[in-house]
Amino acid sequence: MAVHRLRVRKRLLAGNIKESKPIKGTHWTLLGYEVERDLVAPRAGLHIHTFGARGDVIDEGDHSRDAYALKSGDWVLARPDGYVGAIVATEQIKSLENYVPMVGQG
Repeated sequence: MAVHRLRVRKRLLAGNIKESKPIKGTHWTLLGYEVERDLVAPRAGLHIHTFGARGDVIDEGDHSRDAYALKSGDWVLARPDGYVGAIVATEQIKSLENYVPMVGQG
């Protein structure tokens, strides 16, 4: 699955909307850039995708990485309505694991 070209010029923050077909739907989406996929436990209602050298999503031209201003090890949690729920580094993954159940995903 290729990630569509994104047209965002500034860094996204939690609470911003990200209009992008790959992350809108009836589910939450967690995107990880150059991360270890197994760091986040799978759960119902949460689609988890990774991109980078070992990812399951191809980010043609690094558009997603650039749109989110991601560094290696970063994660972006997108709500079903396309708004960004959280952006964390791998070092903060415990915070994300605590946050996800609070929004009904755990």
